[in-house]
This record gives sequence, structure tokens and C-alpha cells, in this order.
Amino acid sequence: MSEPPGRLAREAEFHDSLFARGGREWLGGVNRLQAPARDLLDRRLRAGPRPGVVVEVGVGRVSRLADPGIRRGALGVALDISQVGLRRAAVAAGSDVAFVRADAQRLPLRDGAVDLIVGTSIVHHLDVATTAGEMARALSADGRVLLLEPRVGSPLLRLFRRFTPGLRSADEHPLTPRDMATLRARFTASKVDDFALTSLAAAPLLRKGVGGALAGALGRLDRVVLRLAPALGRWAWIAVIELARPRRGSGHETLE
Repeated sequence: MSEPPGRLAREAEFHDSLFARGGREWLGGVNRLQAPARDLLDRRLRAGPRPGVVVEVGVGRVSRLADPGIRRGALGVALDISQVGLRRAAVAAGSDVAFVRADAQRLPLRDGAVDLIVGTSIVHHLDVATTAGEMARALSADGRVLLLEPRVGSPLLRLFRRFTPGLRSADEHPLTPRDMATLRARFTASKVDDFALTSLAAAPLLRKGVGGALAGALGRLDRVVLRLAPALGRWAWIAVIELARPRRGSGHETLE
């Protein structure tokens, strides 16, 4: 897929403006619906072999690499196209992480140089095939990619997006089933965990500072339903995606 003209500049301008205004803090209640997914992402980041080099793409205002428990002594490199976001994230992280303005579709990294790549709500702003290829190129043979991304299938998400058009940039799009397949195709092993199948229904109440009990009940329902019928995950809001072993040959397996 060819690069849409002006995409990089539009994304940088949008996120510079967003971060300068303080981000989406007013959406804090709604964003709490993502907490179980974010907790799983953090647990996965702390697990597995200790990495030598960790790269975060799409840092925003706060870098996960500021947490020593996630970085685990590795060289940390945080990338974003927003200069405003990078400055704010660098202040919060201190001197243990290198912050670099760069496009995730053109990673300034040598082939096979990275042991762990993490991104939160970044791939759906990009061309998925190009980004997957860059991640696979930069990742070491036994490295991992961990992503948290929105899915397009959720009817509740589509309704929420219809009433909140100003919350996102012009070029982003929640991941489609084809996007998910494109991501997985560049790696020989993968795992997807889905969240927020019904709990997004509590979003209107959470925006008003209420609805916590409803959100909790729906979240528990989601866990049961998605465990019993994982195929329903394509209609969930959030996916935690783990990709491993960049493709050097044929075959694919599911991570445990």
C-alpha cells in the first residue's frame, strides 16, 4: 500500500496539538475499560527472556520504558513522530531511555537489532503491512512484538466513534481482520487476547463519572464469554497481540 500524501505531517500535527492540550484526560473513565488489556500487556513485557534492546513505538506522553521492571536493564529506545509527546515523555522517564523522533514505518534500526518491540494504539495509525515488515526486519530471530490495538469489528466502538469524530486523526483506522492477518503473516508465531466485548456499553456513564459497577460487571462477563467463545473476539474493542520469531521461512504456530 502506498503512503497517503501528507500522512506523516498530519499525524505529527494532530498529536502535537493533542499532547499540548493534555491528551485525552477527560476520557479517563472510558480509558479505564482498557485496564485489563494494559495489565496483560505489562505482564507480558515483564515475562520472558531478559532483552538487550527494547524499542517502544508511538510513545505518546508517557513511555512504558520508564518502568525499570519493564526495561529490566535493557537499552531502551522510545520513538514517536510527535516532538511534544517525546519532550513530555523524556521528562517523566529521566535519562535511562533514548527518545528519538522517528516514523514507525521507517525504523532507524539495524536488521535484527531489537529483542522486544512494544506499541500501544500505534499500528492502527499506520500502513499495517509496511509497519509489520519493519518490525519483522528490526527484530532479532528470537525477539517478540507486543501490541495493544483497537479492533474495527466492535459495534459499540463504531457507535462511539460516530459521536466522537474529533478524538482521532484523519488517517487512523481500527484493525480489520485482514490487518490482523497481515500482522501475523510476517511472524511464525502469534497470540491474540481480546477485551471489552460488551463493557464499552458503559462508556456514556463513565464519561459522566458513574457506571463503574456496570463496567465491572460487563468486564467480568466479557472474560467468561471470550474464554468460552474466543471467536467472538473479532467483535471486541481491544486486542493484545503478541508476535514472535520474524518469518524467515514457512509455517505458523500459536503462542501459548
